[in-house]
Amino acid sequence: MVWTSKDGVWVAVLWVLGYAAAMQWQWPLLTIWAGIACAAAALAVLVLRLPQHRLIAAALIAAAACCYYADTDRRNVTALPAAAAAAVSGSEVTVAGTLVTPVAVDGDRASFQLRVSQMEGAAAETPPGERMQVNLRLLSPEEQTAAASWRRGDRLSLRGVVQEPAAARNFGGFDYRRYLRQQEIHWLLTAKGTEQVNHTPPAALYAGGGMQQLSDRLLRGSDELRSFLGGRIDMLFTAAHAGFMKSMLIGLTDDMDPDRYVQFSNLGLTHILAISGLNVAVFIGVLIWILKRLGLAKETYLLITALLLPFYILITGASPSIVRAGLMTMIGLFAVRKNREKDVLQIACLVGWALLLWNPYYLLDVSFQLSFLVTLGLIVGVPRVTLLLPVKNALLRNTLAITIVSQLASFPVSIYYFNQFSLLSWLANAVLVPVFSLVIFPAGLIAMITGLLFAPAGRTVAWVTERVNEMVFGVVQWLDQWEGFQTIWPSPSLLWMLMYFSLLALLCLSLQKYLKMRDEGSGAGPMLHIPVNNQSPGLSPSLAMVIREDSRHGTAAGALSAARPAHEGNFIRASSLKSGFFSDVSTSESEYLAGDSELKGIRHSRCFLHDKPFVVYLNRSFKNGFGIRKYAAVSAILALCWLALLFYGYTPDRWDRTAYVDMIDVGQGDSILIRSPERKFILVDGGGTVTFGKGGEEWKQRRDPFEVGKKLLVPLLKKRGVHQLDAVILTHADQDHSGGLQAVLDGIPVKQFIFNGTYKHNGQIEKLYRSAMDKNIPLLAASYGKSLQIGHDTRIDFLSPNFSPYIEQPRDTNETHVQKEPDTAGKELADSSFQDLREDSKESVLLSSEQNGYSVAFLMTILGTRWLFTGDMELDAERSVLDSLQNHTKKYVQSAPAGSSSADIGKTAPIDVLKVAHHGSKTSTSEQWLEYWNPRWAIISAGVNNRYKHPSEDVMNRLEQHGIAAYRTDLSGEIQLIIRKNEIFARTKFARDPIPVFP
Repeated sequence: MVWTSKDGVWVAVLWVLGYAAAMQWQWPLLTIWAGIACAAAALAVLVLRLPQHRLIAAALIAAAACCYYADTDRRNVTALPAAAAAAVSGSEVTVAGTLVTPVAVDGDRASFQLRVSQMEGAAAETPPGERMQVNLRLLSPEEQTAAASWRRGDRLSLRGVVQEPAAARNFGGFDYRRYLRQQEIHWLLTAKGTEQVNHTPPAALYAGGGMQQLSDRLLRGSDELRSFLGGRIDMLFTAAHAGFMKSMLIGLTDDMDPDRYVQFSNLGLTHILAISGLNVAVFIGVLIWILKRLGLAKETYLLITALLLPFYILITGASPSIVRAGLMTMIGLFAVRKNREKDVLQIACLVGWALLLWNPYYLLDVSFQLSFLVTLGLIVGVPRVTLLLPVKNALLRNTLAITIVSQLASFPVSIYYFNQFSLLSWLANAVLVPVFSLVIFPAGLIAMITGLLFAPAGRTVAWVTERVNEMVFGVVQWLDQWEGFQTIWPSPSLLWMLMYFSLLALLCLSLQKYLKMRDEGSGAGPMLHIPVNNQSPGLSPSLAMVIREDSRHGTAAGALSAARPAHEGNFIRASSLKSGFFSDVSTSESEYLAGDSELKGIRHSRCFLHDKPFVVYLNRSFKNGFGIRKYAAVSAILALCWLALLFYGYTPDRWDRTAYVDMIDVGQGDSILIRSPERKFILVDGGGTVTFGKGGEEWKQRRDPFEVGKKLLVPLLKKRGVHQLDAVILTHADQDHSGGLQAVLDGIPVKQFIFNGTYKHNGQIEKLYRSAMDKNIPLLAASYGKSLQIGHDTRIDFLSPNFSPYIEQPRDTNETHVQKEPDTAGKELADSSFQDLREDSKESVLLSSEQNGYSVAFLMTILGTRWLFTGDMELDAERSVLDSLQNHTKKYVQSAPAGSSSADIGKTAPIDVLKVAHHGSKTSTSEQWLEYWNPRWAIISAGVNNRYKHPSEDVMNRLEQHGIAAYRTDLSGEIQLIIRKNEIFARTKFARDPIPVFP
């Protein structure tokens, strides 16, 4: 068995495939012993060189990987026995253990991980080595300072409530439980105040401490060094730049400006901020440059650089991406010392395989995936793409090749996790990455090192670096303003990503083959080989006579001019010879791929002319003329298939005529996404986080607090491929309905914004409305009698608020919404005219701090089903709507001409689904309301264990008495209703199978 350079690549690929298979199928037989047996069998097959040994070995290696991952995942469970785990969950316990991560202090919260050595409380048994995620609420600035002083390796004892981490409550939402499980953490401990925390420094090193104690002490030293360097960067750089430089130089992201991070993220530049292979490359570049200037030999400075890389990995946090880049670079440096540069691909794959063997969950880490994909793409793709680019300048050609390959390689993973891609990302990376690599990072590194030796000199270099930073920040901010270049992509399937890379690879190979054949065949044609005394200096007299003779008769026009001057070795070019030239040639034999030494492998025909032998030689280009056209056609087809794949991936549900109503679980709030059969999207409310801040508690404010719209709602909308919202309906201005909409306006294009026609004076609502006007989004006031038509099968009729006499209703010119009857006074159902509330509008807005009574309520008809949405309307608003509907019905009956039918809004036919008002509060959903609408099904949005005890027991009893089945987000998570023609199916996050509501 001979190990080749490709074997390492195939082992890594097969190992990844085995892991992927294990994620799909959890079979009991996939054990570590089965994996060892498969690996041993693979080795035996290769050594014995059995028939088809490579194919059999490949299958066995993949099977071994599958067994290894399945066994690792099966053993990733809590150390607590099942009975003890059930008793612990939700109980108050006292735990003691060792800090295994730095303490992150953000406002009034400190978070860290604890390796538990002792637990007292509901579980009598102590879980040895069980790791817990601890969230500690701080009660004063003094506690904030105390928590920030704790270090990795310290001993802590504290009392708190232990529970399982929360699972994702929405389809496609972030799963915190899964995230912690991949770190082998199964419990979350929440505590309050540091007074009950007993803190002691770590014990001194002793012989029996083992590797764990040594590792803790090493990482503690790394944390202290990083903290010291972070303090020095704070001293050298101003506050506006220190967070950026710390993130880039040593991986400390705590002080990074969240808004700036979003700008970099929108342009695909987050790899600049996160420590990754790019940082390693710049670091070793600067280091090698310095060592060269010191006059060190190549072998010496390569060795020094490789030995210093582990130190750099430690001070930058040792994330999977930096470990991968550091290890691969170290091995690469040693390979260069041994003149083994050609093995770089195998080195990268073997490093990846080793990391996956160490921790199989690295495969699920987005930074690991992006890092390896881009690295492998650069190794394999850049040399090929460089040959395809028609650019003469070598530096520009290489820069373009690196940008193109890195963007293409990272694109599928980026849209899978982040669901967005800026068309300006190519330009931003091509322009700004060189500035970062050649100027900012080296200058920041020099400033930090110089500042350690002589602070004034460090501040001078830092000042220069800040000027370049400001230029980069300005360019990023300017590019980020071009919102039209930001595209939103739903998360693709694994099959789509495999097809993407496969088509891309085939297209690259086809283009490479096409260009190679084209270059070889430029200007070449058939050749005449005329042996004369075993030599071929030129045409024989007899053949020259024939050419001249036939030229006179036009049978070989131009042949003489082609034959006379053209010499190429032993061949004479005759590219313009007509087929008629050989019409009188007697051919004694015709053969291809002759055995002659000079013609071996060359397509030719041996003929006799006037008893003189000659050969018609078709060179490779000429014989492959059809091949050139073939590869050109293949390349064009592959390019079209690749573009078609992108087109499909951008909107995979383009031809799906199913409608959806998704009640998103936003906690104690409302947010409902409606998708029409024509793929039009309406968002009703955006949830919101209610805060109760007081004066003098500014220290509690967090740098990047959880905000429902930014952290939950917008990512979900993007993941579901919502490219734009055709309408946003804000039922009323309370925080739990409006708070998340600011992030929606900032992150997703909106065509129109519908609200209740009132204004609640507070800064958040003012900013929201001003943002809508700045983006030229029409602000439209809803009221009783107006309607909104979305496509052919979706109609919305507004029932509340009912103060239409105060609102003028001129005709709206918006072609997709206006359906105004010619002889109405603005109160009939068919009137869908909305007034755009801009500065030149004459429409008045009612100021009201009380918003529930003015909630927007509407009846929606979609694919033959009827839905009622109610916001937070209360009993008075319900009575007002019922009065208006009854008056309208009476008026219609009195004035309707013979043979006309009643409008939908006046009917009392049962509705299919009722959105229960005000999260199920007892101040709404009266008996009269339920009797009038007679819904078949009800949905309620309420937070888990909310402080208001919603939904009310009275409301739930009324629903039960009327035989109305109710689903609640606090119990079921997100509620997704699937609508087909006259049919509704329901599924919830915690009961996945669709349930028919009614046929």
